[in-house]
Amino acid sequence: MRALGLQTALSEVVITTDVTERSFIELWQRETRWLRTIRSVNPLGFAFLCLTFTSPWLFASGLMGICFDISGGDVAQSVADTIVDLSTSFGANATLLHWRTTRSWRRVLFELPLIPLRDAMMFLQWIAAYFGSTVLWRGTHVSVDGLLTQPDLGQSANGPEGQ
Repeated sequence: MRALGLQTALSEVVITTDVTERSFIELWQRETRWLRTIRSVNPLGFAFLCLTFTSPWLFASGLMGICFDISGGDVAQSVADTIVDLSTSFGANATLLHWRTTRSWRRVLFELPLIPLRDAMMFLQWIAAYFGSTVLWRGTHVSVDGLLTQPDLGQSANGPEGQ
């Protein structure tokens, strides 16, 4: 980029997003729209999206840590290793990071048990996004099957020019 004489600039505007859906159905439709759009733009990336669901990895890591630690040896070391494995596996670091953004332990403790529920819902939406090629966007069903068309510049809203 610099070889072309271009510069990097950071925006002074901070972009945020709010989830404003008031019902589960609206939330499901929005998430499915996003996932189907991702599938249409990047099919391979979408196929491996399931690897980003954290709860199965956290539980597997915790179970593996416990299984390896109870295999014998020094009991005190085994207990210490298990505590470290479980705290790491169940997101001690993520909990601290979440607290830094909310500054409320009450909110963190309320939201922490929702992570597996969110992952389960995301998994179901990921499966649902494989089926169907339309999404609901502002009351209109829109195709996301990858067949994007450019408007024909020779056509007006009333038909071809000259007719």
